[in-house]
This record gives sequence, structure tokens and C-alpha cells, in this order.
Amino acid sequence: MADGYGRIIMTRALTTLGVLIALTHATAQVPEAWKDWPPEVFDRVEAINLEVTGRTAGEMVIPVDLNDVQPVKVELATGLSATRTLLLSLVQSGAAEEAARMAERAWQQTGPTAEGAALQVAFVEACANRGQPSFGENAVARLREGYPAELSKAALALGNGYLRAQLPEHAVEHFKAVRSGATDPAARLEAMLGAGRAYLLGRDYRQAVQVLDQAIAANPSSDQLGWALFLKGGCAHHQNDYAGAVPLYRSASAHADGMLWRKWLLSDLAHALFMSGQYEQCVDAATQYLTDYGSQTFDQAALWSRSRAVAVFATESLSHLGEVERADAWLGELPGKAGDLWAAWAMCRRARLRMPTDRVPTRQELAAFISRLSEASQGRPGTLARLMARAEIGWAHWQGGDLASAEAALTEGINLCQAASAKSIPPLLVAEELSTLQRYLGIVRRLRDHPLWVALPDPEHRDWPTGCIVDKPALQVATTRGQPGRSSVTVLALRSPGEDPALEVLLDRPHLSVRVVRDDSPVSFASAYTLEIEASGEMPPGQFSGEAIVKSPNLQGYALKLPWRVTVVPVIRHRPSQAFFGIVNRGTGRSARVVLVADQPFTVESVETGLACLTAAVDSAEAAVRHEVTLEYRPQLNDAPGPSEGRLAITAKMTPDSPEVVYVDWYAQIE
Repeated sequence: MADGYGRIIMTRALTTLGVLIALTHATAQVPEAWKDWPPEVFDRVEAINLEVTGRTAGEMVIPVDLNDVQPVKVELATGLSATRTLLLSLVQSGAAEEAARMAERAWQQTGPTAEGAALQVAFVEACANRGQPSFGENAVARLREGYPAELSKAALALGNGYLRAQLPEHAVEHFKAVRSGATDPAARLEAMLGAGRAYLLGRDYRQAVQVLDQAIAANPSSDQLGWALFLKGGCAHHQNDYAGAVPLYRSASAHADGMLWRKWLLSDLAHALFMSGQYEQCVDAATQYLTDYGSQTFDQAALWSRSRAVAVFATESLSHLGEVERADAWLGELPGKAGDLWAAWAMCRRARLRMPTDRVPTRQELAAFISRLSEASQGRPGTLARLMARAEIGWAHWQGGDLASAEAALTEGINLCQAASAKSIPPLLVAEELSTLQRYLGIVRRLRDHPLWVALPDPEHRDWPTGCIVDKPALQVATTRGQPGRSSVTVLALRSPGEDPALEVLLDRPHLSVRVVRDDSPVSFASAYTLEIEASGEMPPGQFSGEAIVKSPNLQGYALKLPWRVTVVPVIRHRPSQAFFGIVNRGTGRSARVVLVADQPFTVESVETGLACLTAAVDSAEAAVRHEVTLEYRPQLNDAPGPSEGRLAITAKMTPDSPEVVYVDWYAQIE
């Protein structure tokens, strides 16, 4: 009975293991792309950060040639082999904690033997590959104490596992241990490469270059040398030394044939060439990359994003060289090099080539853009070209201010995406196009609901200036009493086709005025106006706030509330802010002093206290930049005990016709 039950458990474990292995191969992760792509060159390509996240050049696993991987032979076994199979199955199914306890029990049974050490190494490797390297720490410690001959293999696996888990500081420690303790030169070299990768991931570029130079000097194999040069090029790349990265990438490419990381090397090379202004060479690198790998991009999001960016670098390079016609021809040839699925993207990109990049497009240019894509947008349903064309046409309508046509085109595109068949269009492309259409539609509806907005810089999307609802004072004026102060802001008003809206500003506040001036608009679908608010020199000292109401007769039913705040600093300042007499007994007196200061000489004309028991004396009747006013408070015998407070007014003049009143609060406690 026990033996039959064991066979059932073993069969289930092996079945689970087989399924998990298949799933693991089917869901392989893909590296993300680099950083610092200039946003102005992108169309439907999101900026991908060069921060070392995902498996970029700085985080990729050490290359493995899949052609050398032999089929796995699974045999039913008993004893230690069965324990190993069940242990790995637990890790793969997500039960790493239980597997760790099982690995500890197995070590207690086997002791420090070769078979027991092999089981511990296999467990560590499984945890590392699963992205849960911390569960393998105790197994590494057991090998360190009981069977150090297998320590290097386990430590290397754990280091790579921590890199996969984006924990380079933990990975470095394991690679250091191998470099200092291993007797096998091959293990030490692998640890150098792993440490270089970990330092790169942790942005310690100096240490990364140092250890990679040591690896290069350690007589590595051809593929290891290429990998080390690639990582070293990544150090320069991440520090924006694009010209320095190029020769390292070129040297690495001589050792990259047949390597899995060659695609990332070629794409990084294209980016570095573009950023360093080597445009002709960038076109060559991009062409090579897309010819070799362009057809592999449509089921992996990061690879598709990177491939599109490489294509953008090529066309932008040609534009920088003034060869727009050549860029158009290059895009026309792209489907033949990289696969037919590129045809739709190339079509949209060719249309965008004709759009100006140094100014706002005119309505005639937008109409020509729509005309170039209209045939594709009305093509056979379920085609990628039709989906992409609807998004581009919706974009063009919104750029021209025709929100109704934009919303119709984008809504139709969304419906087409939802009805698209995975047999005709890869799901990745459908999902991405749906995301683009939904984003564009959200912007169009936001414009419709908020046709007036404040133009604030937005590095994310050049199509949409943010700030249509302002949640902090947009106009802030700080000035000195007697001097006018100004502040301005740019307001954009949605422009309907053939119509420029006018603005009306309501500002009901004494000594405040507003001026509206037409300005150059940063976008084609809105008119721009500069609103300047001015506080006159007659505005009294203090802080004032309110709202200016901005309207347009062309945008009935909508008003933009524009908060403002004005701070007027008095010319003559005083300290302390409050005169405090403390406890004063009836029939006695206590004094306090107020100091007045200004940048120019002034005289103190009068001090009004409003009370007979509060008197004031000024230090001098002559003009000076500093005066002292001595106050004396003497309550009468019949005054009621308790707190007493008030405000006195000091009138001062800099010139005969410019009096200024300084108010000082005072406080006393009568006993």
C-alpha cells in the first residue's frame, strides 16, 4: 500500500515537473531596452529607460548556445534520484520554502558526500533559476562547511540568481567568494564576468570596468571575451559615453556569432551610433539588426519595442543627413528584410516622415497625412494596417482640432482591436495598438471636457501639454509696497477647424489688472495666450489670493479657474512682529521697544495707540534708515485685571507724498 501510494506521488511529481518545464520554455523573459532615447524622434514608441532594469546588456545571463542543449531524459528512479526530482518539482511549483526544508533533511541523511553535495547544488540552481535565490543560502552554507569542493558551482548559481532577481549587492558577495576561494581558473573567470555584470547592474561602473578588465586579461574563450567587451561597452553606454561604447561594441561583435546576446549587442550599437552622431553607421547597424532579428519580435514585448526603436534610429539618422527620400525607401524595403508584419508600421512611419518636426503642422499637412493613410484605414477588416491607420488618423484629426472625427476614428479602431483574430495579427501587436488607441481617445475626451488649460511642460507626451486643471496658484506675484509686480502664464484654448477662440478674463480685485496677449502655440489643435497679471504699486502690504475666471465665447459652458496669489512686502519693516509687555501691575508701568528699518532714510510722523495708558516716544525726528519707538504701558488702578491687547499704527514717510502705515499688535497681562 505504501509503495503504491509512493508511486502515485512520484508520478504526479514527474507530470508536474514536465508541465512546468514546458511552461518555463514558453514564457521566457525578454530584456528591456536602453535609456535616453530622445522623445522627439518617437512615434508610438515609448521611451525605454537605460536604467539597468530587465535583462539588458548589464543584466543578461551568461550566454548559452541552445544548439548544444541535449534533450532531457526523465527516468523513474528511487532513493536520492527520486528525492532530487521531487525537490526540483517543489521549487518549480513555487513551494521553495518546503523544498528548502526537504533539502536540509536530505543533507542530514546523506551527510557531506558527493551525492549529497550534488543534490544541494541542484537545489540551489533550481532556486536561482526560479528567481528565489534566498532559499538557496542555507544550502550554500552547508556546502561551505561540509563539502567545499562543490561550493563554487553553487555560489555561481546563486550569484546569477540574485542578478535575475535584481539584487546585485547580494550577487557580488557570492562572486567575490568564488574569486577568492576557487582553485579552478574557469570558475574564477565566470565569477569575474558575474561580478562585472553585478557592478554594472548596481551602477558601480568603476568597479565593473576594473573586474571586466581582469576577466579580459585572464585568457577567456572567444564567447566570454565578447561578453566581457559587451558588458564593458554597457558601462560606457550607461554613463552616456556613446562614442566610447561604440568601439567596445564593435570589438564584441567579432565574438558574437551564434550568441543569444548578439541581438542586444547590435541594437545597443545602433543606439550608441545614433546618439554619438554617427548616422550612416547607425543605418548600417539597424539594417543588420532588423535583417537578422526583425521577424522574431512579434511575440515578445521588449524585443518588439527595441526593434521599433532601432528602426526609428535608422530613419531619424537619414533625416539628420537630409535624406528623407532615402528614409522613405528604407522603410519601403523594411518588410522584405524583417517580415510582412512590419508593413503596417512602416506605412505609418512613412506618413510621419512628411510631417514637420521643428514646428506645428498646418491643417493642409494634416489633411495630406490623413489622405496618405485613408486607403489603409478602410482596408480589409482584421488587418494590422487598418488598426494602425485608425490610430494615426485619429491622432491627425485631434491635432487639427476636429475632436468629433478623432473620437470616431479611435473608437472604430478600438472596436476593430477587440474583434481582431489572433490568427491574423499577433496578440502582442493587438494589445499594444489597443493601448495606443485608448490613450489617444482618453486625451481627446479630456480635451473635449477641458477645452481650456494651462500649458505646463510635460516630458512624457509631446502630443499633450498637461495642466488643464491647476491645483496650486498658477500666478504668483511678489513685490514691494509702492512697486508694481507681475506674473504670467500661458493658457491654451481648444481650436475648432477654421476658428480661433478669443479669451475673456474676469478678475475682480482692486489694484489688480490682467492683460491677454496672443502667443505662438506649441500644438496645432489649440491657440495660445499669455495672461499677465499686474499688482499696482497702490496695493497695500499683505498676502492676497483669489481666482481669475478664464472663458471663451467659442467654448460655451466652460470656464477655467486660474488661482493667483499676491504678496506685497512693506517698504518699512518692523520687529518684533508683536509688542509684548508681560505682566503689568496696576499703577505701575512696563515698556517695550519696536524697531523700524528700511533701505532708504525715512521719518516717523506719528504713533497712534488709541489708549491714554499707552504712550510712544520716537528716538529721532530726523530721517534715518532705522528708528526705535519706545512704548510704555501704564494701566490705571481702576482697570480690570486680565489680558489686554490691541493694535497701534505708526505712520512713516520716505518722501512727503508717500506715507506708509505700519501696524503693530501689542499684548499685556494686568494684575
